Amino acid sequence: MRRNKKLPKYIPLNDIYLTIYFVILLISLLVSLLFPLPSNDVRNSLDVVLRTAVAVLCGYFLSSDLGKNSPPKPIAPPPKKLYQNNVVAWLGLFSLCVLIAARYSEKAEFSAGTLSQIRDLYLASVAFLMGNSRS
Repeated sequence: MRRNKKLPKYIPLNDIYLTIYFVILLISLLVSLLFPLPSNDVRNSLDVVLRTAVAVLCGYFLSSDLGKNSPPKPIAPPPKKLYQNNVVAWLGLFSLCVLIAARYSEKAEFSAGTLSQIRDLYLASVAFLMGNSRS
């Protein structure tokens, strides 16, 4: 089977970022299944956020037009929009990494307010990338 080298041109950059988030979340979900937290652990709320994000991204990919027979013509976004998408995507990736680190950190203590803000940053970046993926 020959790999189509033109395929990445047809995948919107935001979808690539969302796919990266999805893979990271799936790995985190698998690890959390193998190493569950005690039921009274405060970090269980982070598992809820991560599982919800997996469901949201799964729904997004199932409902999008991935795999249509004729790919759209690649259109380069304006530099300002590309910059904005990259900043939001990296902010979301950073937030996701902090959430996962907080979930698996046994010694560090995190403020609920801080984790709430980081969670909101992550979910806002996912929503932004999903909303601007096709435009």
